[in-house]
Amino acid sequence: MKIKGRDINVMVDGKLLALSRSCIVSVKCDITEIGDASTAEWKKYISGRKGWSVDETSFVDVVGTDISLVGKTVRLKFGKLENGVIGTDSMEGDAICTMWQMDGSVGGMAKRKMKFVGTGGLS
Repeated sequence: MKIKGRDINVMVDGKLLALSRSCIVSVKCDITEIGDASTAEWKKYISGRKGWSVDETSFVDVVGTDISLVGKTVRLKFGKLENGVIGTDSMEGDAICTMWQMDGSVGGMAKRKMKFVGTGGLS
């Protein structure tokens, strides 16, 4: 089944943040160079530890209600919204909220951006 952009929503500690306008989930892996003189001119690497983050953008409904999350560890769950909750086809893990930002322009809707950095695994 294909996932549409509007299907990615974020819940923090069981509460829906807002219907997301944009949500970017990034998973990365560190690498370590292990090449030496025997590998000649080519670099050689091994994989290291993994990490993940979520960047979420949504319209602001109440100014500043989520600013208290900055610096806190929360349980994130993201995926397709089904009957007001995120369904079983989802991902979740603990994350620290590292950024809260609000912006807007005259004539437009105010948007809130939040960044979460995973602490531990993502399942």
